[in-house]
Amino acid sequence: MARAKKKNGVPAAPSRDRWRDGWDEYMTDVVRRLRSGQQEYGNTSFSADPQQLLRELQQELLDVSGWGFILWRRLERVRQCLEGAKLPPVDKDVEL
Repeated sequence: MARAKKKNGVPAAPSRDRWRDGWDEYMTDVVRRLRSGQQEYGNTSFSADPQQLLRELQQELLDVSGWGFILWRRLERVRQCLEGAKLPPVDKDVEL
């Protein structure tokens, strides 16, 4: 994500169009996946039976939600490990 530029040492206000951050990268990935699918399965998606496309989409959504649960569980374990930990305070923000 692009950082807001500083003017006189003061960070600029965040953009109201934050949805644009990463958009080009996202669309590049979408096109890459479409081309990969075209090579692997042929150019048949636009003529495929809509019912089959719906079944495939449902399967993909189950995969996404399943992977989301796995990631959630892993992050929950990290949070539990840190619970009650004595972490050193941060004196000030660090400029990267």
